[in-house]
Amino acid sequence: MSSAHLIALIETHPQWPSVDNATLADWCNEEVFTDDKTALPNEEVLAVILENRAEFSALSDTNKQIVRDILYVGDSVPTAAGEPARDTLVEIFGAGSSTIQSLSEALSYPISRAANAGILGQVTAGELQAVRS
Repeated sequence: MSSAHLIALIETHPQWPSVDNATLADWCNEEVFTDDKTALPNEEVLAVILENRAEFSALSDTNKQIVRDILYVGDSVPTAAGEPARDTLVEIFGAGSSTIQSLSEALSYPISRAANAGILGQVTAGELQAVRS
């Protein structure tokens, strides 16, 4: 862990420097930010398709096979615009479809203040004591 990153983070706490290490560790580890996945595992994509089965059922046989092929080749679907698998799914289901909306929602996941500041893992009271010394 970068001490400089941790120091920069803890100095943003509204009660710095009077807050105790345990409270400060909890604050650092609190998940208040979100980040986006760069790829969705095929299991997640399949789960969303199954939740929106009617949309999949309404597809042509050709488009159903393309969706199956996308899920069969590789272990995940890249999420960046311009990625062929992603763009093909959006084209097949339609940007406003429930399937694509659910996949978009699946992209975001919560991260802690520490992770947002570039600190890997959980911050402990002991680590805070060390950087305060």
